[in-house]
Amino acid sequence: MIKFVVGKPALIVEDNLVIGDLHIGLEEKLAEKGINIENLSKRMGREARTIFDESKAKRIVILGDVKDSITYPTRIGYSKLKDFFDELKGIEIIILKGNHDAHIKEVLKLLNLDYNVEKELLLKEAALLHGHSYPSEDALKKKYLIMAHGHAAYGPIGGSMEKIWIIAESRKKHKLILIPAFNPIITGSNIRNWDTNTGMFRAGSFNINTAKVFNLDGKLLGLLGELAGKA
Repeated sequence: MIKFVVGKPALIVEDNLVIGDLHIGLEEKLAEKGINIENLSKRMGREARTIFDESKAKRIVILGDVKDSITYPTRIGYSKLKDFFDELKGIEIIILKGNHDAHIKEVLKLLNLDYNVEKELLLKEAALLHGHSYPSEDALKKKYLIMAHGHAAYGPIGGSMEKIWIIAESRKKHKLILIPAFNPIITGSNIRNWDTNTGMFRAGSFNINTAKVFNLDGKLLGLLGELAGKA
């Protein structure tokens, strides 16, 4: 039912290609600092299209933070969004609203895009959401809880990091899967600096000590409880 796309921050869940944390428009902020990244949004769209075609998924689900701007995008931001979605024409897309996605329905309408925007998506055995707010009661009844938002990464303090998957389990054998950012220029937040008494790990909702950390190639790096908070 769940298949990880090897080497990519993406997974297949019940015929859905699932990605998250696109932060389209982030390159505009970097350009202001003199860092220019050409065609990033278009390349992200092409990458998503390639993974979609190869996976034979039926639709794409984006786990929030489609845009980087918290409110309305700039003119350039709108053009970057258009570049991304132009690469995905003809594909059914569901957007699960993230904390950066204020006014996303209006933004999509201005781009002549008609995608469903929801808070959560409940599938047969999985609940999908961005992760900045607590899941609904119905979501917590599912076997799998799949979230983005954390931008999890791992590496030595001050050194190079890599994107990671975090898979945790509750006492009731429910599984939490934290998906890394799809945007290639966002490596993420080093779990060595994480306060692990937050989010779904608060009050022992999921067991941090047995949560497993994997890199994009599927290599087990260790347990979250051992890796997090270690400078």
